[in-house]
Amino acid sequence: MALSLYEKMLHKGMIIKNSNVYEKIKEIDTIIFEKTGTLTYGTPIVTQFIGDSLSLAYAASVEALSSHPIAKAIVKYAKEQGVKILEVKDFKEISGIGVRGKISDKIIEVKKAENNNDIAVYINGEPIASFNISDVPRPNLKDYLEKLKNEGLKIIILSGDKEDKVKELSKELNIQEYYSNLSPEDKVRIIEKLKQNGNKVLMIGDGVNDAAALALADVSVAMGNGVDISKNVADIILVSNDIGTLLGLIKNRKRLSNAIPSN
Repeated sequence: MALSLYEKMLHKGMIIKNSNVYEKIKEIDTIIFEKTGTLTYGTPIVTQFIGDSLSLAYAASVEALSSHPIAKAIVKYAKEQGVKILEVKDFKEISGIGVRGKISDKIIEVKKAENNNDIAVYINGEPIASFNISDVPRPNLKDYLEKLKNEGLKIIILSGDKEDKVKELSKELNIQEYYSNLSPEDKVRIIEKLKQNGNKVLMIGDGVNDAAALALADVSVAMGNGVDISKNVADIILVSNDIGTLLGLIKNRKRLSNAIPSN
């Protein structure tokens, strides 16, 4: 038996929690993308290191005790350079800032830098090296987003990342409106303002920092590889992690709302 349009969409790598979503999707005029893990893979890589092999060893040794994605990127890069991991004492991880540890008689800190480099390495408080960290964009994004804009939708990028990184990706994707250095509360305030102005908002995200904003959006979409809290509050889960699936959903939103089965 032939599949209905609704059933075909269910087979496109999505979990749709309830059919009421389609009525809401018809009214959507704004789509918000969280950057990391949504527009990008959420897997940082080291694109540049400024420093010598010893400072790289110090940084990697301290970061090796952290499970943060940036720490993993630094350790991976160091191992690819043949750097040996050293013994670290008095390790401490400071949420949202970086890590600290003692190697021999030196205090090593690896944390956010104040300049355009993402991560700086300090010995006894003195900066000695820096890393530039980038994330890998998902394929075909520019084409997908242009097609969404052709549907008359406003596209906005939100991110907790630094302004230069968000600006760079926004320019690459030809998206004029973006916000950077955002806290979870900032994301909520932006969505609140949009809704107060009469906009109907769909948001797609994947992380803990997206959960409150997802819950506030008129329609919320979580990436399938996202954290459980985001998937729990989302109306739709992209199991395939393919933004193109969202494009198909949006393009068919008016037909789908008339094709859904009754509950």
